Amino acid sequence: MSSEPKYSVISVEDEDADFETFELENEHTPQDSHSKRRTFLLTATLFSFALLLVLTTTGFVAHTNKSHDGGEEAPTRRVTPTFLFCYGDSLTSGQASIAPPDKSPGPYPYSVYLEWELNYLIDPESSLAIRHKQAPPTVVHHLGIPGWTAENMLNNLNEEHKGLCSVVYRTPVSLLIILVGKNDIHRLTPSDDASKASVILSQITELHKAALECSMDDEKKDFAKGKLHTLALGIPGSLFQDHVPVAAKVAAEVNSGLKSFAESFPGGKMHYIDFPIPYVNGVGGDGDGSWNEDGVHMTKKGYNRLAKQLAPKVKDILDGMDSD
Repeated sequence: MSSEPKYSVISVEDEDADFETFELENEHTPQDSHSKRRTFLLTATLFSFALLLVLTTTGFVAHTNKSHDGGEEAPTRRVTPTFLFCYGDSLTSGQASIAPPDKSPGPYPYSVYLEWELNYLIDPESSLAIRHKQAPPTVVHHLGIPGWTAENMLNNLNEEHKGLCSVVYRTPVSLLIILVGKNDIHRLTPSDDASKASVILSQITELHKAALECSMDDEKKDFAKGKLHTLALGIPGSLFQDHVPVAAKVAAEVNSGLKSFAESFPGGKMHYIDFPIPYVNGVGGDGDGSWNEDGVHMTKKGYNRLAKQLAPKVKDILDGMDSD
């Protein structure tokens, strides 16, 4: 019998949005409601992947106008879908809580909300396309692996189900958003010093360089070959950083280094955005309920808010890519 993990498709309806996503759940993952669930989520079935590839080469009608006699006029414009992929750890998978049992663990991936926000910014009428299960101007998928560090990701670049290069090879991604570093920071101890920042920074920048190199490989045969850009999100604050000063210092130095690295990256193909939701105190975060009581993960509201804050900045990056 094969030991390969099996996946099943589960329809997920988000109460805050008028569209469906699909969850690919590892059947070997314990389904105990009180345990951590390690799930890998994608927002399309194999059929929608095939449809997306067709649309990316042909474009699709965004919307049509009605003529005065009631007939349909020619389409106002045609849109080629832009494909984004969010890659990272449990903050990308959307884990909301690991305990207590009366709290929902999610997941609430910010990619779902980001797709909605981006499409509304690009064209408010695109929300109609989403409701009717038509391809929107921007499609955002994700893969988050709880517990993984930048080193784990580097050591598994070509792993079939989780590897970063595997994602680049099999999807027509134009912008790859990488959020990593939280787990690296949480492995520090009070006796560590700020020199650890250079190690973590090097691993994260190597991830971005590897993704861009993989986008040039012959294995990537779709239209996006060689057109990939990457976006690094800064390491967010946490309760651990509040209590371990060296951890907060290392995180700040890594973020500063990522920003400088992106600004000087050849061809402008790497970008950086500070994590937009500050972490304050342990319970309730900055007072609006964005952060979970565990001091590490966000709440459903927090992930939604993260997407809202990121969307305008991501749109600016996409606009710049279009003008290249």
